[in-house]
Amino acid sequence: NYFGAPGNILSYGILCWMAWRSPEGALKALLISSLIINGNSYFMHLSFFAAVGRFAVLGIAALRIFMDASSRGRAFGEGGYLGFLVAFVFFTALGCLINQYFVIVSMLKLGIFFVGAYVVLIGPFSRRIRYDVLNLWFFSAAVFIVVGSVLIYPTGIGYFVDEAVSGRLGLTLYCGMLNHSQTFGVSLVMVYVYILSLYLFSNFQLRRWLPLMLLCILGLSYLTSSRTALLTIVGASILGACLFSFVRHRAKIVNLFQRLQVLILVAGLACCGYAVKQLFFSDAPFQAITNFVTKNRAGSLTLEDLTSGRDRIATTSFNRFLDNPVFGIGFGTDLSYEFQARATWFTAPTEKSFMPTAVLEETGIVGFCLIYVFIFAFLLFLFRTGNMPGLLAFIVMLVLNLGEMMFFSFGGLGSLVWVYISGILIIGDPRNFAALTRQSRF
Repeated sequence: NYFGAPGNILSYGILCWMAWRSPEGALKALLISSLIINGNSYFMHLSFFAAVGRFAVLGIAALRIFMDASSRGRAFGEGGYLGFLVAFVFFTALGCLINQYFVIVSMLKLGIFFVGAYVVLIGPFSRRIRYDVLNLWFFSAAVFIVVGSVLIYPTGIGYFVDEAVSGRLGLTLYCGMLNHSQTFGVSLVMVYVYILSLYLFSNFQLRRWLPLMLLCILGLSYLTSSRTALLTIVGASILGACLFSFVRHRAKIVNLFQRLQVLILVAGLACCGYAVKQLFFSDAPFQAITNFVTKNRAGSLTLEDLTSGRDRIATTSFNRFLDNPVFGIGFGTDLSYEFQARATWFTAPTEKSFMPTAVLEETGIVGFCLIYVFIFAFLLFLFRTGNMPGLLAFIVMLVLNLGEMMFFSFGGLGSLVWVYISGILIIGDPRNFAALTRQSRF
């Protein structure tokens, strides 16, 4: 993809072929496509063919997984959660047709979200999956993001260049191997949960390096200046330790207690490293913490100051919901002049930040009820099947959407977050545990 249009044609042609071969290939192709879409622009030169190719890969992957699931009589999975998702898509589409506001854009976004969610929610439970191979692919992608971001840090390549934003906020805006600091921060959280699950739940041969990767992720998260990412990582670590301890049989086999001790050591090293950096390399050691939390805004550390930006967006979304309470304004749309001027079939970004009010604004009370019934049903399914890594990952994704909403953006940031959900679901699948407790041949 470094070679523009010819590179895009070649790479997406390969990915479409991979996606058609098998459900396993479909997940691999979606993983690579997500890395391309969200990759650092220094390495990824995207053209019109990439914009079309990402949707082609997604569609072929969904068709391949649907064919495999249908052959087993499980086209709509287990647990009934997918039925609520289908109902959400149907009534939201109906609302889009009623509203007649950017109908084609809304329908395309809705279709892409449903197809992508289907791949992630059904694909990991296919029979034709080699767990050890997919574990290696997802781990390799994590290495690409984390180790690559560490290696390019001294070069300056990994900085998001936007002078207006940098001048206003005074932030480093480090984005590593990805295309934006917000993308990088949110993706790091999901990679962290993946590495954490792999470390606590498996005997992966390279597991001795996993705590070091977790430590690197903490440092990279700090460089993004993303409060949402760093706080979510802390919460995910605590919640993960609690959830994994519930599965006592597995916890005993992998010696969970000993591994938790290592994680505590990692947290201690991270705190010590930060303290040393501030004490010896900063003129105002304790001011750095205030600057990070307030994002260099002058003033006190009041809750109102810290949440002012997202509060504004949430309030605006809620007021728009009150004007359109039944079906909302339209899926994936915005009433701003900027959206109206820039929205196209292939790119129509919106800035919503806070998922609950955004869902109310775009889909109304009908869509709001259905999507949260789906979420509850899926969480209940994961709990009943003992898929604790998957349960942790889905909860973490929901928390991230309270600060950086990307739940429905399968054409961009959401694709990388969702695809790592599938990787973590594979780790937590009871069928995979036998393979995870053996040494990988790789």
